[in-house]
Amino acid sequence: MTLGMTFTVSATEANQQNTEEQQDTESVVSDESAEKQDSDSGAAEQVVSEEPTEDSEAEAAVTASTIESKPADGTTKDQPFKAGTGGSQNFRIPAMVTLSDGTIVAATDARWDTTTDGHGLDTIVSRSKDGGATWNYTFANYLGDNGNVSNSNSTAFIDPALTVTADDTIYMLVDLYPAGGIISSISQGTGYNSAGKLMLSTDGSSYGYYLDNGKIYSNNGTEVSGLQVDDYFNLTGTYQNQSYDTNLFFNDSPFKVLKTSYLYLTKSTDGGKTWSVPTMLNSQVKNSSDKFYGVGPGRGLTTRLDNGTERIIFPCYTNTDGRDGNTSVIYSDDGGQTWTRSNNIPEQTSEATLTEVNGKIYMFTRHGGYYVSEDHGTTWGAKQKVSRISYTTDCQMNAITYSKKN
Repeated sequence: MTLGMTFTVSATEANQQNTEEQQDTESVVSDESAEKQDSDSGAAEQVVSEEPTEDSEAEAAVTASTIESKPADGTTKDQPFKAGTGGSQNFRIPAMVTLSDGTIVAATDARWDTTTDGHGLDTIVSRSKDGGATWNYTFANYLGDNGNVSNSNSTAFIDPALTVTADDTIYMLVDLYPAGGIISSISQGTGYNSAGKLMLSTDGSSYGYYLDNGKIYSNNGTEVSGLQVDDYFNLTGTYQNQSYDTNLFFNDSPFKVLKTSYLYLTKSTDGGKTWSVPTMLNSQVKNSSDKFYGVGPGRGLTTRLDNGTERIIFPCYTNTDGRDGNTSVIYSDDGGQTWTRSNNIPEQTSEATLTEVNGKIYMFTRHGGYYVSEDHGTTWGAKQKVSRISYTTDCQMNAITYSKKN
C-alpha cells in the first residue's frame, strides 16, 4: 500500500435555522453547520483604559449564576454520544483522532437542550479501546453556569478540533465565549493588554484591571486584596464586603473579561482520560482588529519540518458580526508552548480542513476551493478549484488522505 494523491472530500447539509421549535429530541452529531460568517474587521486597536472610579464600580450590575456540578464520567455502548449521555440530549460538531495503539478519541459539543451555537455549551470527550464497541466519556471542558440548559447569560465552549503527536499527546483547541457571547455579537479585540495579561473590567466598558499569576491588579499596579483566581479562571474570596465563588467568564463575576472569542487549548497525555489546565492563545495569535477568531472544528494536523521538529497546526478563521471571513493557520514548533499565525487567505474562506500528502499540506475551505502549502503551513499558494463534487457553504467542507493500491 502506498500513499496516493487521492482525497475524499465531503460536505453535509446543515441546519440553516436554529430556533427552539426546530430542536431535535434525539442526539445530534452533525458536521460543522452554518454557524459562522466574516471578513477581518479594520477597526481601531483596543484600548486599555485607566482604572475605573468607585462610582463606575458601584454601577456594575451583579446577577448571580446558578452553578451546576460537573457530570460524572460514564460509559456508553456502540456510540460515543448517545442522546442523554451525561445529561445532554444534543451533540454537534464532532472531532476524532486515533492513537498508535488503536484507541479512538472523539470530542464534540454537549449542547444540552438546544442545538444553537452558544449560550451554555460544554465539551465532552469519549474514548474507545475496542474499536467503538465501548466508550468512556468525560466532560473535558465544563463550566456549568446557569445549569446544563441553554441560557443567554451563559458561557460556551464550542467547536473542538483535535490533533495527536508522535508520542500520542492529544491537543484539543476550542473556542470559549464569556457569558452571553455568541459569534454574531461579540467585541473587537484580543482580551489581553500589551503585556499579555488578561484584561478585566468592573463595569463592562473600561478595562482598568488585569490578571497576573492568580491575582488581580489595577492598571497602576495595585493588587486587589481578598481575591484569588485559579488556573481555570475560577474566582473566590471577598470584594467590597461581598463573598464570591464564581468565574471571570461568568455573568456574576465582579471582574469580567472582554466579551469576545477566546482560543482555549488543552492536552491529554493519557489517551483522553484527563486533560491539562488550559492555555489561552489570544495574546499570541488573535489580532486586535478581530472580533471573532476561532478554530476550524474537526482535526488539526501534526507534521515534521525538514529538521525533524514536530509542528502542530490548527486552521482558524475570522468572522465579523456573523459574516464569514478569512482562514489562516496557527502553528507551534515547541509542543504547544508558543504559537505563530500565518497570513490570512485573501478570499472569503471561513472554516477549513487540513490534510497532508507527499510533504504538501492541502487546505479545503467552507467557501470552496483549496490552497496548498509547500513549507509546512507557513505560507499558502493561490486558490485552486475543487472539481467533481458538489457542496454547500451552509457547512464546512471536510477532507481526508487515504492509501490506495498502485
